[in-house]
Amino acid sequence: MDRPKSGQHDLQATLRLLHSCTDGVVRTHLLLALVLVAAGGLLAGLAPLALKVLIDEVSIAQGAPVSPASDSRSVLLLVGGYIAALAGARLLSALRPLPAGVAEQRLCANLTGRGFDRLLGLPLTSQLKQPPGAAVHALDQAAAGCRILMAHLTGSMVPVAVELCTMVGVLIQIGQPEIVAAFGGCTLAYLSLQAAAAPRTAGRARAIAESSQAVRGAMTEGLSHPENVIGLGAEHAVRRRLDMTLGRLERCWRALQSEHARLGIANATCIAVCATVLQALALRGLEIRSITSGDFVLINVYLLQILRPLESVGLAMRDMAQALGFMRPLLQMTGTDSASGTTWPGQLTSRASGTGSSASPEPSGSPASAAMPPTAPAIHLRGVRFGYDASRPVLTNIDLDIRPGSLTGVVGASGSGKSSLVRLVLRLVEPQAGDLLLDDVPLAAMSPHQLRSTTGVVFQDSLLIDDTIAANIALGCPGATRSDIETAARRSQLHRRICSMPEGYETRVGDRGTLLSGGERQRLAIARALVRRPRLLLLDEATSMLDTVAEAALLQDLLDAETPCTTILVAHRLSSLRLAQRIVVLEGGCVVEFDDHASLLARGGVYARLWEAQGLSDGSHCAGRRFHG
Repeated sequence: MDRPKSGQHDLQATLRLLHSCTDGVVRTHLLLALVLVAAGGLLAGLAPLALKVLIDEVSIAQGAPVSPASDSRSVLLLVGGYIAALAGARLLSALRPLPAGVAEQRLCANLTGRGFDRLLGLPLTSQLKQPPGAAVHALDQAAAGCRILMAHLTGSMVPVAVELCTMVGVLIQIGQPEIVAAFGGCTLAYLSLQAAAAPRTAGRARAIAESSQAVRGAMTEGLSHPENVIGLGAEHAVRRRLDMTLGRLERCWRALQSEHARLGIANATCIAVCATVLQALALRGLEIRSITSGDFVLINVYLLQILRPLESVGLAMRDMAQALGFMRPLLQMTGTDSASGTTWPGQLTSRASGTGSSASPEPSGSPASAAMPPTAPAIHLRGVRFGYDASRPVLTNIDLDIRPGSLTGVVGASGSGKSSLVRLVLRLVEPQAGDLLLDDVPLAAMSPHQLRSTTGVVFQDSLLIDDTIAANIALGCPGATRSDIETAARRSQLHRRICSMPEGYETRVGDRGTLLSGGERQRLAIARALVRRPRLLLLDEATSMLDTVAEAALLQDLLDAETPCTTILVAHRLSSLRLAQRIVVLEGGCVVEFDDHASLLARGGVYARLWEAQGLSDGSHCAGRRFHG
């Protein structure tokens, strides 16, 4: 794609994104900041005019007889006006950060929150393709880019525009068209240099953003699993990987700084030429007496004064192009860049009004959602095919019927599609073909929020936040009472262990639950699923760290629950499934067997071979009750 065109699309996408993140607080404070900025720029532009009039007045007074009292009053008024203009401009500039800072921080907070919602709402297949830590880094960079844009909008672009307009108006008023044309030409030449360099700067910034993501990913990989790195003796390997990404980032920054240096040299040359032309015109006007001494001083003050705003504009355009590059990764991840043509959902209202919901909204124009079955549903799969890459299917032509309120096990070798089946039922991914139904209601017709609000799920790697045990159990169910939390903990066989801790349910679990054992983390995750009182429960290797006695007690409790719940239990350890009423056996992405434990063993097929491979005896399943579904 042509770089200028790409940069224009990026700018349009960024402006749409920032506009969607504004609310009443942002608009009000930004407007106040712009009023202060405009007033300050106007005073800064008028101050030299007061100086010009003062000089002309003094010059005239020296050559004409006037009364001392009148002369003193006039000079004092002009001096007072000049000082008032300078002081007023400074005062308004000092006040500007107050409303501008509020607007900037609120906009960045809204951007981060909306970006978080949008990234969390992306299809799981998109999320799995992102490098480690890339999403967090993209949000950080987008917030940094937002701050740069806001700072230059209120601190550079608007005040400079007001000052330049005031200067031009004053020069036109005193009748100096040549000087006005020279000022205009200088400004256009300088801005043209910035505009020409902006696409290159944005490209360099995009490269920095991408390299920074690679560095973040390399650090995350090495530091998130220190026991693996140290235990494998892989410290040097992960450090080499980090050094490679740091080297690329260093080269990208060097390229950006070189671009800045080249632009700085061009800017200095442009300003020197402009200053020479303006001085020559001013001296010529003074020589032919077309301007007064005050006019000459005014032109020179404006010459000095225009250099600062022009340099500010140059820095602003450079930094804003860099900010667009920093925004690019978030736009790409969320599908709001120029390639996708999509936009973020509607504009925010003030958070104080309570209408700025953090939940991801349903797509506009979508049909009304079908209702979730009121009781434990049956699950039906009809010709389902799915793959994270369409060319490599994980599940193929799955036909399956799971009875309501039953406990169904799912087994198979690694990569056979067990976890993918859970993700399909939860609508984290969508099938490429076929239908999934709860009772007779198509899953695709249900709102994902409605489906998940009545579903409990425990994945192999469960999220635990650095908070209390009670807060972790209630995560995702904010209305849960202490009684609900304790009931769920009892059902997951965790209540006694919690009560033995000095702080009980207020015990903090540490980062990622590191202060708990593996079994405790799994029981806590199961309690979190149960506190929702689910009609559908999905357990993906949820009991792999429990001993067989605790596991049997937990599964028995699920079977004995007063409120029926359709449960799918994915397990590698086949002894975990001895209480399952039916067992699905997957191989190569297909259902090859589906029956109860005893029948599968008697058949002598895939399940029986897996049972024997794990060294289990035929009587192992008798440890619990046997059900025939």
